[in-house]
Amino acid sequence: MPVAGGLVKQERKGGPVLQEAKLSGAYKEAGQGIYTIVRDGLEMAKEADPTATPTEGWCIIEIQHGREAWDNGPVPITVNSWTIVAPRGKPIFLPIEHLNVLSDAVETKYFQPSITQNLQARHGRRFEFRVIAWPKGYDKKQLDNAMERHQVIELDQ
Repeated sequence: MPVAGGLVKQERKGGPVLQEAKLSGAYKEAGQGIYTIVRDGLEMAKEADPTATPTEGWCIIEIQHGREAWDNGPVPITVNSWTIVAPRGKPIFLPIEHLNVLSDAVETKYFQPSITQNLQARHGRRFEFRVIAWPKGYDKKQLDNAMERHQVIELDQ
């Protein structure tokens, strides 16, 4: 008996033959069987072991998942023309320059404490993340600058 109008080949023993799906090269694994589309010229961040030691100029971070549905996908981080797509919820290697871009990404939300008051701005990081390991043996001045940018408490910019 033909299956799917004869579009699926059958084995001689009677069962259908299912072929393994082949994904295009644009699909990259984001971990745990999840795939994401990465355009040409973009690079997927390398997953890191939390106990690993980062190489010079790289750090290990983890970008947290957001509260909204659109805040759960991978985060593209660009410096000049180098774009790295960083998945959320797992430790990854990231260059210090890209970390600075992530630290500088700020969003402003407005709220009204009461109906008689004006709107007030509240600034916060666009992407919540934590640094697991800083690079060793890196330029002290650049590393101190990156650490200071990351540890900013007041985001009034």
